[in-house]
Amino acid sequence: MKEIGTLTYLLKGVVMVCLCSGTGCNSPKAFTGSGGVKRTMQTIHVAGVKGLGTSIVRYPVSGSIRAAQQGTTLVGSWLNPGMGGLAKGNHREHLPPAGTHVGMDVAVFETLLDRQIKPQRATGKVSLLIDGPEYFSRLGQLFREARDPVDVQLYIFDRDDFAVQMADALKQTSQHAPVRVLYDDLGSLQAGYTAPETPPPAEFEPPEDIARYLKKDSSIRVRKLHNVALTSTHTKIITFSASLAHIGGMNIGREYLSEWHDLMAEVQGPVVELLQAEVDHSWKRASPVGDWQHLWPFRRNDHRSRVSAPPSVEGTYDIRVFRTKPFDYEIQEAIHLAIDNARQRVWIENPYFTDDTIVRKLIEARRRGVDVRIVLPIDANAKVLSKNNEATAAVMFAHGIRIFVYPRMTHVKAGLFDDWAFIGSANYDRLSLRVNDEVNIAYSHPAAVRELEQRLFLKDFRTSKERRSPPPTDGVDHLAETAADAL
Repeated sequence: MKEIGTLTYLLKGVVMVCLCSGTGCNSPKAFTGSGGVKRTMQTIHVAGVKGLGTSIVRYPVSGSIRAAQQGTTLVGSWLNPGMGGLAKGNHREHLPPAGTHVGMDVAVFETLLDRQIKPQRATGKVSLLIDGPEYFSRLGQLFREARDPVDVQLYIFDRDDFAVQMADALKQTSQHAPVRVLYDDLGSLQAGYTAPETPPPAEFEPPEDIARYLKKDSSIRVRKLHNVALTSTHTKIITFSASLAHIGGMNIGREYLSEWHDLMAEVQGPVVELLQAEVDHSWKRASPVGDWQHLWPFRRNDHRSRVSAPPSVEGTYDIRVFRTKPFDYEIQEAIHLAIDNARQRVWIENPYFTDDTIVRKLIEARRRGVDVRIVLPIDANAKVLSKNNEATAAVMFAHGIRIFVYPRMTHVKAGLFDDWAFIGSANYDRLSLRVNDEVNIAYSHPAAVRELEQRLFLKDFRTSKERRSPPPTDGVDHLAETAADAL
């Protein structure tokens, strides 16, 4: 499981150390396998020693804020009433027809967004890159053509054979353009020990550390984003110039190439400067001196000038940038507001659906006659989250929401709220909406919205199997749903 919370990993690590006190861990395989002592000790070092220990020294201010944020949201998740009475009975018979109303006035809605949430916005244009073959073909092309600085910020930079192939491509890029790579320390550590579904070539030996591999015989600069107070940086942004960037859900690893269904967006125009600012901020935050850099009287400006001026981009439109950051929950607030204001449709595709407030708002929307459709994966790559999805799907089905089961893992994070599109890195769970650093973008340009509608949602509805009856659930499923509220 590649994208579960850091708290889960730390607790798992502690349990594994306790279990390894027996004779079962005396085998040499325990230090190389996915469940070995080596992985356990590295997990405890990254999450415990670095994330909780040394971060107190390096991040005395921001670390305290993140610890308070982590604590309050965790307590809140357990105090939340959860599904409550929503799980009882079948409410489908007395619902109004779905999708017959005229959609909301998007211009009015965006004015409401600007007044209540105040997201940053700039002009730009969005085109979609769906699934690994399409995305990584384009990514490789941009790496080869790059002459301006390239910044890569990911949650996971894996160390499987495909990740090594992309690392080699970045090394080639660094011969003709400056390259910086940022990735989440704990997320990448755990991914590196999790075998993909399809085995690598028999002769392949993974590098011990992808950061060292990237830096070897190249000029690439690498920083690991530390898990301060067990929080993560879940954002995926790659910038190529002042007017070209990628944002979405894909990391670098074999799952994203060929095993999972996923989505990235290529963004052009002035809005890229806002995405570049996110990467620059993360780069500075990952500095070895942490918070103390702000006390330096003459800090070196780490922003790198571009080789060429950004070209003008035709056909641009407003794009808004939403974030999750400490005690600033723009993404969650935008989702709530969009569901509340939708009049015709709410279509959502997301692998991790644990936020009970969103479920309640979706049920209220269906009662208003909104066409509510949810696409979930057949397997959410973690048992507790798959069980949660089953329990949540049963509740939504009972309230007239259409549930589509994608035939493999879908890692897509996308929503259509009437004619307002919302995509990015955020899952519909506590970690993405309240704890981890995330970035989403939103837009309402008719042609761009139509592309998301036709190339993603309508295609995935056809590919998926719609549930005609509620999924069978038991006490384990509902217990998993309660536990997943903390994830």
